[in-house]
Amino acid sequence: MLTFDEGADILHNVVMASSKLNGNNFSAYHWFAFNNLNQVLHSVYLTLR
Repeated sequence: MLTFDEGADILHNVVMASSKLNGNNFSAYHWFAFNNLNQVLHSVYLTLR
């Protein structure tokens, strides 16, 4: 079983890899949105644990 952080790292790597394959730069906006989502999910995870 993956930890939450490992899962988040994998998700991030997949998003980064797919954005490179598409030839798009991973914009600051997307990075900001991803980090916000990450923090929300992490808060939920910590609450449920």
